[in-house]
Amino acid sequence: MYQVLGDYDKAVEFCESALKIKHEEGQYETSAQVLRILGEVNTQQDNLERAFSYLSEALKLAQLIGSQRDEIYIRNAMAVALRRKGDIEAAIESHLLALDMGEETGQHSADAEILTELGATYAEAGRFEEARQAQESALDLARKREERHVEGRALMRMGTLPPEVVDRERAIEFLAASAELFSGLGAPEAQQAHDALQAAV
Repeated sequence: MYQVLGDYDKAVEFCESALKIKHEEGQYETSAQVLRILGEVNTQQDNLERAFSYLSEALKLAQLIGSQRDEIYIRNAMAVALRRKGDIEAAIESHLLALDMGEETGQHSADAEILTELGATYAEAGRFEEARQAQESALDLARKREERHVEGRALMRMGTLPPEVVDRERAIEFLAASAELFSGLGAPEAQQAHDALQAAV
C-alpha cells in the first residue's frame, strides 16, 4: 500500500523488515513477493541496477519453490524495468511471457495489470494501435474485477495516446475519469492525470 501511495521510503522499510523474519511457514513465497516489491520500487525510482538485482533474486526464489503465480508478477515487473531501461523488445517479450504463463496455468489475477503495462510498452515502441487494444482489454478486466488502481492507469494511458488512435474528446473523458478515480483513492497519479487533462483541454 505504501508503494501504491508513492511513499517509497516506507515501502522499503516494511519490505526490509519482512525479509528479516525467517523460518516461518510460507516465508519463501513471502520473500519472493517482498523482493518483487523492492524491485518495483527501485524501478519507480530509476535505480535500475538495484531493481534488476532484486527482481532476478525474486525470480530465482519463485522458480525454486514452484510459485508460478509469483513468477507471473515478477516477469511483468521485469518487463517494466526493461522498458525503463529502454530495452523495449525484451520488455514486450517479458510481458507476453507473463500473460502466456497466466493462460497456461489458469492464473489470471495479474492479467489487467500486465495488459496495462504491455500497452504502455507498446506505446513506448510507437505501436499505438496495439497499445490501445491492450489498454481497452486492461480497462475491461479491471472494471469487472473492481481493480480501481489498474483501472485508473488504463484510463490515463488511453487518454494520452495520439489523437489518430484515440480522438481528443474521448481522451479528455478518459483523463477526467482517471483524475477523479485517482483522487478518490488518494493515489499520487492524481496529479499526473490532472496535468495530462489540463494539457488536453
